Amino acid sequence: MKALGTLSVEEKKARGAQINATKQQIEAALEAAREALASAALNAQLNELVRRDPLTGLLNRRAFMAAVETAGPGALILADADRFKAVNDTWGHPVGDSVLVEIASRLGMAAGPAALVGRLGGEEFAVFAPGLAAGPATELAEKLRGAVASQAMLHDSISLNCTISLGLAMVNTGPGAVPRAISAADAAL
Repeated sequence: MKALGTLSVEEKKARGAQINATKQQIEAALEAAREALASAALNAQLNELVRRDPLTGLLNRRAFMAAVETAGPGALILADADRFKAVNDTWGHPVGDSVLVEIASRLGMAAGPAALVGRLGGEEFAVFAPGLAAGPATELAEKLRGAVASQAMLHDSISLNCTISLGLAMVNTGPGAVPRAISAADAAL
C-alpha cells in the first residue's frame, strides 16, 4: 500500500508539473500572438503612411497610379491650383499648406466615395472616376472646379479665393494606359 500511495503522490506532482508547463506554454503562445497582432497593426499603419501624402492625407502619386492601374477604365481629371506660387510668396508656406489641405478636402467631397483622389505633387491633384464616360466626366470636372471656387478659403484672418485648372482624359486598360492618360490630361490643362 505504501508504494501505491507514493505512486499516487508522484502522479499528482507530475500532473501539477504538466499543468504548470501547459500554462506557461499557453502564456508564451498568447504573448507571441499579442506581439504578432501588434506587429501586423503597425505594419498596416506604416503601409498606409507610405501610401498617403502627409499634408493632405490623399493618396500620394505612387499609390494613386497603382490604384488607377487596377481600377479599370474611367475618367482621369488633373487639377492644378491656379497662381499657387503667388499664395506662397505673398502669404507664406503655412497659408499655402492650408490652401492645399482645403483644396484636397473639397476635391474629395465633390468627387464622391467611388472616386480615387490623390496629390501628385506640389499643387497638382488628380481624381479618377472608375467607369465614368466622357460626358459625365466633364460634368464631374465642372463640379470639382465649382467646389474649389465656390467659397473663399480661410486661414486665420486671411481669406483667399482660389481656382483650379482642369485637364480631362479617359483611361483605358493595358500597359502604360495610366501614364498616357496623365500626359493627355496634363496637355489638356
